[in-house]
Amino acid sequence: MRPTEADNMPEKGDQSYLRSRNTARILETLRQNKAFSRIDLAEQTNLDKKTVLNIVNDLFAQGMIRIMSRQIDGAGRPKEILGINGDYGRYAGIDLGGTHLSGVIVNFAGERIASNDVEVHNGLEPDTLMKLCIYLMRNLLKEAGLKEYDLSGIGISFPGFVASSQGYVTSENFPRWQNIPIQEMFQKRYNLPVCVDDCSRLMALAELWFGKGRNCRDFIVADLGFGIGCGIVIDRKIFRGSAGKSGEVGHTVVDVNGPPCTCGSHGCIESFAAGWALSRDAQSIMQKHSNTLLCETSGNSPEGVNFRQVVLAANLGDLYCADLLKKAGEYIGIGLSNAISFFNPSRLIIGGRLIQDNEIMIRAITETIQIKCMKQILDDVEITVSELGGSASAWGAGVSCILNAENLFITAMQKLKEKVK
Repeated sequence: MRPTEADNMPEKGDQSYLRSRNTARILETLRQNKAFSRIDLAEQTNLDKKTVLNIVNDLFAQGMIRIMSRQIDGAGRPKEILGINGDYGRYAGIDLGGTHLSGVIVNFAGERIASNDVEVHNGLEPDTLMKLCIYLMRNLLKEAGLKEYDLSGIGISFPGFVASSQGYVTSENFPRWQNIPIQEMFQKRYNLPVCVDDCSRLMALAELWFGKGRNCRDFIVADLGFGIGCGIVIDRKIFRGSAGKSGEVGHTVVDVNGPPCTCGSHGCIESFAAGWALSRDAQSIMQKHSNTLLCETSGNSPEGVNFRQVVLAANLGDLYCADLLKKAGEYIGIGLSNAISFFNPSRLIIGGRLIQDNEIMIRAITETIQIKCMKQILDDVEITVSELGGSASAWGAGVSCILNAENLFITAMQKLKEKVK
């Protein structure tokens, strides 16, 4: 299940479509601005008062919104200030990363009420992965003070392709993660609606709702971690591509004679700059130079070194690691320059676990973009760094459940109105 704002929506031009769009607009306005009166809602959404009143009545009846407060203006009736009812639902979002599992629980207002992380080894067996997810979920529920039956849905963020509407997933970076029925696995365990989507698109969704994309109509999110992806937002909608495979900027080729990539090609950006490539190159550094800071930060174990240890060593002054991160940032900057030229976004948001505490790479990325990107296009784009942290994709997974709940409500209301007619 991969919900979007357009899911379950009828064709443009009919009344049910307009009502669907207007309902989504009202909910988005309330969620972004926390609270509004009915009159303020009409002004903010450019909808007539009668339309707002009818939709608000339906949302009240369902319990999706509530009265936050009452304001007395003059001698008239108190003005009711409306807001999203967070207690309408609680949703878990889980990010299945290459080196981590990250989880959050959010309420219907999008407020994060619990978060937890578990470090994992690369490419676990699906059964082991599921056991760790259950463990993570147990920790999240405990922190939130909830039981399993308090949840209304689960969102899954996956680093790869969602191959079908049934939620089968495949990752080119992990040979064991091929055609896994992840949606079915979670539905059987928790008996809840489950939404599955690509981690980079869900990161973009989180930025759209809570991060640097809140006040932006068109932007790109660079998802830099164990792999490299890109989330694309056009006119405040997630761009998915014809088959839900958009954003594979990490597999654009920057050197035809470069190292082999997990996708089968050579010289992709990932093969130089992804977390897995940095770990590979770090092993080579340790084998050639036994007295580096990297050897100390990694316990002198080349086989277990990861990109977090490379970043730490570089920050402590390891010149080999600093040079590795700089060159990786340059390759990423080339790829993002190409993406900026293709899409002409107003903002580029750099995010992901690879850039955490990694000023060397961030500087190399931004400086390369300044050099490689055409000035006329570069002038249109603001380059910024995400503030959502390592759980951004998990947060986006929770948001996908909220959107799914909204779409189900809108569809139910459409059928009810048609039945009454």
